[in-house]
Amino acid sequence: MSGSSHGLGKSLATCFGRLGAKIALSLHNIEELMQAEAELAEGISVTAIRADVRSHDDCRALISGTVDRFGQIDVTVCNAGIDIIEPAHSYEEPEWDEIVETFCVATTIVPSLPPRQCRNGRSIIIITTKGQLLL
Repeated sequence: MSGSSHGLGKSLATCFGRLGAKIALSLHNIEELMQAEAELAEGISVTAIRADVRSHDDCRALISGTVDRFGQIDVTVCNAGIDIIEPAHSYEEPEWDEIVETFCVATTIVPSLPPRQCRNGRSIIIITTKGQLLL
């Protein structure tokens, strides 16, 4: 689950974990990631894997680290987002690049998971509360 240290991602991780799911948290900020793991660890099977979803290598490491820890992936939640609090028409090119990379790279890597790492019927959920900033 990317973007899972706070907000919607953390709430989803908590909910899925309380229902018995094994959770792999992911975030690029290691301090926030470790804090989220510690908060969720009580009663939930959880691991934290640092990953920047703009990096193909980090996404691959997230996938393989999750499979190494839990044996397979059943559901993937792509929830990473970015806050640029200003009107979209005022974004500069580097800001647009960061937005596109953040919202798009993970959603292209994750569906390419090798079938041996996933059960039949796997689910890929792409959700964010940040998307409204693109409008």
